[in-house]
Amino acid sequence: MVLLLFTCFFAITVFTCKKAKSLTVLIAIFTISLCTFTFTGQDQTPPPQITNFLQGNLLNRDEVKGGKEYNEQNNDGFKLPCEATGQNLKWTWQHNGTDIFTGCEYKYKVQGDGSLIGEYLLPNQSGNYQCFVKDSVTMKNTFSRKVQVLVTCKSLHFTLLLCSSRKYPYYPHRRDWNFLGEGGWGSVRPKT
Repeated sequence: MVLLLFTCFFAITVFTCKKAKSLTVLIAIFTISLCTFTFTGQDQTPPPQITNFLQGNLLNRDEVKGGKEYNEQNNDGFKLPCEATGQNLKWTWQHNGTDIFTGCEYKYKVQGDGSLIGEYLLPNQSGNYQCFVKDSVTMKNTFSRKVQVLVTCKSLHFTLLLCSSRKYPYYPHRRDWNFLGEGGWGSVRPKT
């Protein structure tokens, strides 16, 4: 590459020189043509192409159930495919325009084929999901359409253990909450 740049510089210098002979001029023109062709034709690698993505949205009630580990048969969580062709592929996903963090400690995982797994979801994970695929060497990328996902929850339950209160300063007590589907969160009386 450095040699090619030097050759181009030399050819331009010789070409502009007033004492250049016709053979030198022909060599200079040929070298400049070669340089132009080499620089414009270097990177012909196409960007990644997404080959498998959802055709429709996941908006039907109970199509994506929240609160549990991913299970395709029971519609618990979801799997959004994003298979692609190309080399050195790296997948990223966005939810409502914000990058999704993935991994063991998160609600989302990206599989080797680019599919996004969502599990233990809450209704606030409803929204638009979009896949981005990048060739990490050429930095060329492509993206999918946005797919809409509706997460529905029938019932969730969690317990908050409080360590003390004014009434019982030395005894832990509990406060239970239930998610009542579209009815929102509801407080349950502490169990004694």
